[in-house]
Amino acid sequence: MREQIDTSVTGSSFDNLNRLSGQNAGGPMQFTGTVNKWATMTVGGQTVTSDANGNWNATANVTTGPNAIPLVATDVNGNTTTKTSRIDRPVQR
Repeated sequence: MREQIDTSVTGSSFDNLNRLSGQNAGGPMQFTGTVNKWATMTVGGQTVTSDANGNWNATANVTTGPNAIPLVATDVNGNTTTKTSRIDRPVQR
C-alpha cells in the first residue's frame, strides 16, 4: 500500500493478520500540471495525454534520496519541451 500526504510518499507493509509491520519512504508520487495547448506528456517514463483544458495527471516512482523526474511535453507537430522535477526524499526516522 502507498500513501501520499502533500509531498510525502510512504510505503507500508502488512503481516498476514493485516497489521502494519513496516513503513518506508518512497513509492509512486502524484504529479499534476497544465500545458497551454494540447500535448502528450511523458512523466518519469509514463505517457499521459492532457485534457481539452491542457490539464494532465501522472504518477512517477520516487526513492529515498535525490530524484530527477523528467517531464516532457510533445505537441501535435512533434515539438518537445523538457523540464526536470528534482525531489530530495529524506530518510524517515
